[in-house]
Amino acid sequence: DKTILENLVELINMRYLPSLARLLCHSLLGCTGLLSGSVLLTAEPITHTVFFTLKPGSASIPTQDFYQEALKLATIPGVEDFRWVEETSPKNNFDYGLIMDFADQAAYEAYNVHPDHVYFVEAIWIPNVAEFMEVDWVADAWVALLDPDLSQWEVWTGVPHTTVKNVPEGVVAADKIADGTPVGLGDPFGLFSVEQSDAGETLLKVSGEVYAGLTTLKSYENYHLTLQYKWGEQKWEPRLNAKRDSGLLYHCYGEHGAFWQVWKRCLELQIQEGDTGDLHQLAGPSSMVRLDEDKVWDPQAEAVRRKGRGIRSEDQERAHGDWNRVDLYVYGDRAVHVVNGEIVLALTDAIDHEGNPLTSGQIQLQSEGAELFYKDIRIRPIGAFPASVQAAFTAKER
Repeated sequence: DKTILENLVELINMRYLPSLARLLCHSLLGCTGLLSGSVLLTAEPITHTVFFTLKPGSASIPTQDFYQEALKLATIPGVEDFRWVEETSPKNNFDYGLIMDFADQAAYEAYNVHPDHVYFVEAIWIPNVAEFMEVDWVADAWVALLDPDLSQWEVWTGVPHTTVKNVPEGVVAADKIADGTPVGLGDPFGLFSVEQSDAGETLLKVSGEVYAGLTTLKSYENYHLTLQYKWGEQKWEPRLNAKRDSGLLYHCYGEHGAFWQVWKRCLELQIQEGDTGDLHQLAGPSSMVRLDEDKVWDPQAEAVRRKGRGIRSEDQERAHGDWNRVDLYVYGDRAVHVVNGEIVLALTDAIDHEGNPLTSGQIQLQSEGAELFYKDIRIRPIGAFPASVQAAFTAKER
């Protein structure tokens, strides 16, 4: 009954029903995302699945050829965590499946009209598929890490510069970090705060006045983390005349203050003007990185073990004041740095300062002498690298 469906749609848009109900409504309305575009009713992350059987014998191209053509869908902008699966149960008639994720409905709809997808549907899918079933749903795997109270984080504040006012009693400020004492746990300077933008977005403001780390209470492994950032205007000593700087630290472990009396031992996806995507490894960890003679990441170069910096392949950062998107993919002892949709560095065989595999840890965001803003900080587990990300490792192998 159309009236019943319309009422159900209204309830779903009001978020009174769980994702399963959205899936049911989506199926009843007959969405055909693969062939004709989406009618999903939410701007939340979307998982798109389609299960199918190929036409028998010579009526279809060989399965391997179909698979190779399907893999090309993974390179379309917006496609995340692309998977090809094969049916193992006798409970249905389908043999294969395609599964992929999208950040939101806009990304899904852009995929549907992309020329490479249109070609696949017209030239590969329609002539070769005998029957299929499509199911799309709101993906609940994403966890938002940003809330008004920063309830999922703690702050460790380092050594204040001598120009900083109202230094807590007993803390020694210094021009050189080694000559001072850190504040420790707590944020007496209000370095990390949450505010609302004019558009109603929840923003994390990092003042940058004192070196510090905003650290997740939990440790994470095998995940995809995404965030957006943009630079503010304020700069502070000792980086008053240097590039604006921050960083996304991952696989953080051990005690606070291991590096410069501020940050934990970790790997770092650098966030710095002109250098976003670089690799830094703080206080002992190392990894294998394919670098050319200038220490720039090149997937065709030989892998070398690095303890320090590896330079991203190219500068993908947008103009000052614009929002940039950073994606970090971590699986096992491997990681991939993505800036504004472009892979700029990949590493393998990460180990800690004692030589043990480094596959998990906390996450830190740096306050490091410059004002900036973060938003849309989210994380979700992954069971493998998406095909488009895995390509960062397979270029040399091919």
